[in-house]
Amino acid sequence: MIALIILMAGAIFATRRVPAPLVNLYARAIGQPTLNVLAQPEVVTQGNTTITLKQAVASASHTVLEFTIENPAFPHDLEAMYNLSIFSPLSPGKDLRLTGFARQAVFSRRESRQPGALRLTLELPAPASFEQPVTIEIKWLKVLEAQDGQQGQIRTLEGPWRFTFVPQVPEAQRRERRIPVQQIQSSDGVHVTVNSVQISSTETVVTYRLQGPANEYVQMLGAPRLVYQSQTFDGRSKGDDEGDSRMTSFPALPLEARHFELNFGPFWVSQTSPVTVTLGVAELQAGGQTIQIGEHALHFQKLRLTSEGFQLAYVPAEAADPWFALAGPGAVVQVTDDLGQHYVSGGESLDFDPQRGMAVEKQTFRLTQPLNEEATQLNIYVDRTGRVVAPVNFQIATSP
Repeated sequence: MIALIILMAGAIFATRRVPAPLVNLYARAIGQPTLNVLAQPEVVTQGNTTITLKQAVASASHTVLEFTIENPAFPHDLEAMYNLSIFSPLSPGKDLRLTGFARQAVFSRRESRQPGALRLTLELPAPASFEQPVTIEIKWLKVLEAQDGQQGQIRTLEGPWRFTFVPQVPEAQRRERRIPVQQIQSSDGVHVTVNSVQISSTETVVTYRLQGPANEYVQMLGAPRLVYQSQTFDGRSKGDDEGDSRMTSFPALPLEARHFELNFGPFWVSQTSPVTVTLGVAELQAGGQTIQIGEHALHFQKLRLTSEGFQLAYVPAEAADPWFALAGPGAVVQVTDDLGQHYVSGGESLDFDPQRGMAVEKQTFRLTQPLNEEATQLNIYVDRTGRVVAPVNFQIATSP
């Protein structure tokens, strides 16, 4: 069983575990050693705010920079630091100035916290030249402070903070290979085209295009995956390329690698017709209830009580279509009872059955309020149902 958590719109989740710096992701055993181009950290102070550029990794495909941001007003309690987040767009031409890079873009950003400081990692384009200086200037920073779980005040930290270095790295770290692929794989009306693969010393970048059936919304459930020998790696989005192409980054491949596999999907294809499912509370408490939605039969399992509220879960009924799903990403789900009470959703999850090509095994709806003891019916309203589409796989050769 493979599970996917579907987060409801508006929900914000923050982990209390401090993640590893992004630059360390490129030091995995599968890749090649990479060099921090800074001889020592660069420290710039403006007003009461000090920003330190701690590490910089440059290659033919990108530049990864790790900063710490310190201000006397930041709390030294780690738990309290999670009330702070960077509210700035960090966009070239707005609050960020980039000089000496191959293009003006921020591929990704990542925040974490430590007592008294915010940690920020930016993934930028490759240097235009490995022999000439590059400059990153942060014009200002906006820091959002949450209060009682709600958005609080926004504090503006005035800059600029300017960092300049020459990205001199070993010759092997400057090389890259671009492999044109142009392979297409299809699954039930969903088409994935892998356009190219770019291999450098720090990452493997796949450019691909995802297309769905006409007039239907399609979304990949989970990240693309790269399989090399017995290791599987989830991709990280690098945003959009030109047109409707997308870029995903994986760890660097060993120099001796000759082929690898790419997995995309499963996929969610939504249908815009809304539906309301009515369930009997007595039936759910007794063991479950099977309902019919058009040609699709779903068996709702016994109602499960939790410390916060309760859960409703269904499985495809025996001999029913295992690819139909009641809700997916972007769907509006509302649960009410016959007394008019609206229950707060804690999100949904989809479980897939790898023995059946990743068909739907179970879907669970989590509610964060106790069930009204007087209620006799529960109604689940979904503004769009849909179907799950099986994954597609590609075999990629990295050498003739």
